[in-house]
Amino acid sequence: MSTVEATTRPPLLERIKGILLRPSLEWERIASEPTPKAALTTGYVMILAAIPAIAGFVGNSLVGMSFMGISSKLPVVSGLIIAVLGYVLSIVSVYIAAFVINALAPNFGGVKNDVQAFKVAAYAMTAGWLAGIFALLPLLGILGLLGLYGLYLLYTGLPRLMQSPKDKSLGYTAVVVVVMVVIQLIIGGITGAIMTAGMMAGGAPNLTGAMKVDTPNGSVQVNGHDLEAAAKKMEAAAKAMEEGKATPAVEPAKLDALLPVTFIGAAKSDAGASGGGTGSYSASEAHAVYTQGDKRVELKVSDIGAMGALAAFGTAMNVSSSSQSGNSYEKVHSEKGKIISEKWDGDTQTGSYSVVIGERLVVEASGKADMATLKAAVAAINEGQALALVK
Repeated sequence: MSTVEATTRPPLLERIKGILLRPSLEWERIASEPTPKAALTTGYVMILAAIPAIAGFVGNSLVGMSFMGISSKLPVVSGLIIAVLGYVLSIVSVYIAAFVINALAPNFGGVKNDVQAFKVAAYAMTAGWLAGIFALLPLLGILGLLGLYGLYLLYTGLPRLMQSPKDKSLGYTAVVVVVMVVIQLIIGGITGAIMTAGMMAGGAPNLTGAMKVDTPNGSVQVNGHDLEAAAKKMEAAAKAMEEGKATPAVEPAKLDALLPVTFIGAAKSDAGASGGGTGSYSASEAHAVYTQGDKRVELKVSDIGAMGALAAFGTAMNVSSSSQSGNSYEKVHSEKGKIISEKWDGDTQTGSYSVVIGERLVVEASGKADMATLKAAVAAINEGQALALVK
């Protein structure tokens, strides 16, 4: 590492804190740093990319999933192979994203610079890598939503480092976002033995309308107006968090009051509620179990607080994906401003159904019950009362 680089590039933890809490100011600092791609790869990318790989291995192969009395773990050898492959592909994806960012720069009035493009790609993935820590406990996977903050980091970083005009930066961001989503779909397909294909056609789309990319596993559609509105929400949320003015998460007791007293003819049991946070970020949740005959449903309501603005990016991108193996399947789509996720395991007859409402509340039903029952459990939460808590 050169003397110049050592004196201009801050320590790892300081850089992470800066890019997450003060992205606008940190991007300005990053833009002037003479950090080579090799140094950024070994000193930042390789370190952070290891977080989801290691956490995923520990969570899937060592901790395992214990759910409704059914426990399962991924074989250690398989877990290691997937972790290593995912780690390598995660690093490769930074180089691919950087290549795309640099290649598209002139299309949106920006200036090509492969080093600056690599910086954008690397630092924009910070939130996603850190969110990978939640893979330690598979049941906390929903918190991986926090990784969407990377979309906001990308949105704020591109115009500063690639010098794209303000009126074209939104379109630039949207195109890169789509390409990065496709890259992640491909990586997920490789590590999960699900072949994914489909790449975006060249040229600059008209972001006043919508553009769509289809793959065998689903589609990604971006609406320019929605993305711009989502970016403004995220900008306001980030500013509030930075200034310590972020709206706190709903009190756990109030979330608990949303859970029905009875469901499927069974009384609420094994209930609990908790909350907490750090700095200006807080979250809370409440849950309960309903058992009737061979049906057992856990209903949970979570508030991800100020970071709920991230959900706006999810709905703006209108991601739709699905996969099926035998009589088991997974589906994700956006509908009327809500992100809906559905999963079913035909072998164990267990599943889960979740909906993100109000861009911060996650209502999820899971357990040993048919999908119709799980959907009914989510519908049992009074949406009007829930939304009133976060307005």
